[in-house]
Amino acid sequence: MTPYEARVVRVQRHGHQKDSWHFTADSLPPLSLSCTDSPALCTPTELAPAVLAIAQVFATSSEQLGWRPPTDTQQEQLNEGLLHNIQLLCWGTRMGIASRVFTAKLNKEDKGDEDVVVKQGCATREVEIMEFLNQHPSEHVPRLIQVLDKDSWVIKSGDQQLRSIVIKPLYEPLAADDGADVLAQVAADLACTIDWLCNQLMVIHRDVSPNNIGKYSVDGHDRGALYDFSVAKRVSNFPEKHSEGGAAKNLTGTPCFVALSLLSDVHNAQHTISSHLESLYLSLRHIIMPLPDVWVFEENSSVSRWANTRRGCMMRPQLQLNALQNSSNPREQQLGFFLNKLHSLFWPSDEQGAYGYRTNVSVANFVEVCRAVNPRLLIDSIPLQNPTEQVGPAIAGAAGVAVGAVAGAAASVPRGRGSR
Repeated sequence: MTPYEARVVRVQRHGHQKDSWHFTADSLPPLSLSCTDSPALCTPTELAPAVLAIAQVFATSSEQLGWRPPTDTQQEQLNEGLLHNIQLLCWGTRMGIASRVFTAKLNKEDKGDEDVVVKQGCATREVEIMEFLNQHPSEHVPRLIQVLDKDSWVIKSGDQQLRSIVIKPLYEPLAADDGADVLAQVAADLACTIDWLCNQLMVIHRDVSPNNIGKYSVDGHDRGALYDFSVAKRVSNFPEKHSEGGAAKNLTGTPCFVALSLLSDVHNAQHTISSHLESLYLSLRHIIMPLPDVWVFEENSSVSRWANTRRGCMMRPQLQLNALQNSSNPREQQLGFFLNKLHSLFWPSDEQGAYGYRTNVSVANFVEVCRAVNPRLLIDSIPLQNPTEQVGPAIAGAAGVAVGAVAGAAASVPRGRGSR
């Protein structure tokens, strides 16, 4: 365990077991611990000593564990201005290497301060993708300001030198309190951005998850943004097959939000528009209604077992979603309506209540749901005929039936900064 990993996301009882707790920490596989029946180890008023010891580590500040901020980084003179007020935002790991994300201010003499992000621990491919995206600017993805090559900002790992990048703007995270109208607008923007990246720029993001989507305000409207291109890839052919392997650690993306089609060999395991949109739906669902404990995914567990768990969760009656939609609170009703509509895109049911699974949901399908929630939807776009996607078959689950494809006739792509 490193100081960068010692931050608890949640600690909770595991299932219905009386004295079993589940720990989830940043950048660590989930850890389940149980007390024994021995009174010496567990009483009604205390946890097992081992659990207490681990909890004590989690409760210790990163500074006490030995972490120190990078030296000589209180200010950096960049091409566009002075970087200052650098504050640690979060940290994680990439291939076992600790990476950090900072917020900062960039002072321009003629414009004053603006908020920016400094990301430390970027592989060459991520830097190259950000440089490529700068050539095709869009308000829905960040802009690379500068690569920091000073030793204090470089993480060395074997033959690799993981550099740091300064990007802008600083996007805001999403929350259920944003309401259905805002989330529908953001979701539509993200769907169009995914289509633009994949079909126009041949860049596949491969990690659409709650931590990698956000919003920004323009002309009084909240719009969607997609960021963190650490596992993104430029390809010559789209769709692109995901990483080989039967364990979660070999998956591209965040396991809880990876599309089912990428977890199952039945679906040809390709990164497609539909798989990205499914990850977007799962991310929105988690933001509005946190995923159940059964979704916690152990890194070394079987992907096929995880696929079966996911299929079972998605195909059982959506009691939680229906309860949200039937709430007496109008805001919750609208959020429930939104989630139910998105769920039905990927898991449609027939008259008998049997569920099927679709792997060919188009951007047009997705935006149509967003527009049903928010009729005043704004789409900054140019017409684009969606190329035919090579997708796996729509496969029914245990009690389901196959559901036919609905082809997306047209999609949209984000408009560049110069088009407004």
